[in-house]
Amino acid sequence: MHRVCSTVEEMLDPATVSDALARPVSSVGRVPVATKGHSSTEARFEGVLIDGEAAPSLFLKTVDRARDWVSIATGDSVDREVAVWETGLLDMLPSGVDHAIVAAARTQRSSSLLMHDRSAEFLAEDEPITAEWVAGVLRALAAMHAAYWEHPVLGRSAGVLCDLEQVLGHLGPARLPALRQAVPGHFIIDLIDEGWSDLAGPVGSGLARDLRSLVVDPSPVVHALAGAPRTLVHADVRPANVAFDGRRTTFVDWARPTVAPPGIDLAYLLLMSQPSAVMSPDEAIADYRAMLAASLGSDGSMSWWDDHIDLCMTAVFAMMAAVLVDYETDRGSDEDPAHARIAWWAERAEPGLRLLDRL
Repeated sequence: MHRVCSTVEEMLDPATVSDALARPVSSVGRVPVATKGHSSTEARFEGVLIDGEAAPSLFLKTVDRARDWVSIATGDSVDREVAVWETGLLDMLPSGVDHAIVAAARTQRSSSLLMHDRSAEFLAEDEPITAEWVAGVLRALAAMHAAYWEHPVLGRSAGVLCDLEQVLGHLGPARLPALRQAVPGHFIIDLIDEGWSDLAGPVGSGLARDLRSLVVDPSPVVHALAGAPRTLVHADVRPANVAFDGRRTTFVDWARPTVAPPGIDLAYLLLMSQPSAVMSPDEAIADYRAMLAASLGSDGSMSWWDDHIDLCMTAVFAMMAAVLVDYETDRGSDEDPAHARIAWWAERAEPGLRLLDRL
């Protein structure tokens, strides 16, 4: 267990920071910083200067619960991003995989995390990913999933982690009225609404209906996945949440971690990082499968894999379909790369839908 401070000022007291860093600290200062990407939860970021250093070595993230649409949409009542650190759950991350958190604070209105500043290791918003980045993140995911593989700690963390149905359904149209009431005028609500309205165009009315049905009620796919092995799943692995320096991979923004089969993270990474420019999705899936089997060693029987990855690809496409359509479709011709990408996912969702039809 880690102690969570009751105020940001307490967390940034030199004595607290000294304990967190396991070295003497005599002064702590705060400065504004620019981030490489936009936070859809409207989190506030500051640099933290230790002992008058010229550039921040620590990073402060503060989230106002009243504006945190992810927390609202997933029913977060425990500040999950703080809780997964507070309970020690993230202490089990394997060598080479990190979370960067050194301290946390929880107040009546907000939660704050003090982290090592890994800003130089994130991709810029318009920076293309590389084959090295994809391979490194796949290795990190495989190692993390193996470390938590069917581990008893997952059962003991049920009150901290997000329910898989909440994860898969939090972007569904049924959540929009509550979000509009809680965070009126938030751009993400209009984005999701427009995506669901436009979905039938690029994928067809039949598939759009099936995807909407799955995101409104994810229980069929959750039940279908019940026979697959479970592990800790981050559930938001994308370039904005991954710092990679060539050796160490840091996963940040643990706002909706869940217990699930590992393919949920893999499918989400493939959908949100567009690796096809440097590695085909099928190659990435095959590489991750081999990495996971190697990480599991003698426990690495993969007889469950084929049906599991088909169901995960379908479930994640259903979850993110509205966002993908709104971000990627430029209302141009069917030859546009955005349309081709959506068409690929529409075709890739079919095997999982056929499995669900047979159950």
